[in-house]
Amino acid sequence: MLVVNPSASPVPVTGHVTFAGQHGHPLPVSISNTPVLVNINNGPLQMRDVDDPARHIFQKHILSAIPSSSADRIFSSFVAPANNRLVIEYVSADVAVPARQKVIFTIVLSSFSAAVPSISQGAFLGGDEFIAGQQVRIYVEPGETVTMFIRRNASTGTWTPTDWSVVGYLVDCTVDAPCPPSP
Repeated sequence: MLVVNPSASPVPVTGHVTFAGQHGHPLPVSISNTPVLVNINNGPLQMRDVDDPARHIFQKHILSAIPSSSADRIFSSFVAPANNRLVIEYVSADVAVPARQKVIFTIVLSSFSAAVPSISQGAFLGGDEFIAGQQVRIYVEPGETVTMFIRRNASTGTWTPTDWSVVGYLVDCTVDAPCPPSP
């Protein structure tokens, strides 16, 4: 591997630098003058993106309660895991309402909300089916409540429970690895 910094951006290094290799064998590192060359001997060298902490996949499926026929909104919620920041990257939802009614899907946090555009799929079994799916980037702090909210433009007629899916990843926020600042 060869890492080269331009002369306008030198990397100041003093002293000796070593990396622990497999089974505790040291990997010698030599640093020369500009441009900086890093020679790795006795590889392989394991690397990771330090700006992108270890990710743990998060997938959540939520089916709302059966709504009352007189209700004009449904709420479903979950709490982000303790010691982890949740980064939501995709949400989807679907619901069936009486014919000619419309719906709005929204994700709500304590200080943030985002509407998820819905698309009518047409008439099914006497009602209208709506789906929503959106790529997002929503940062949820450890222990924060995420509420999925659906509202319709009427409060009559039977409608189905809302089927939500939330996909993203968790960032470890323990004492040993505090959460990086949210963007």
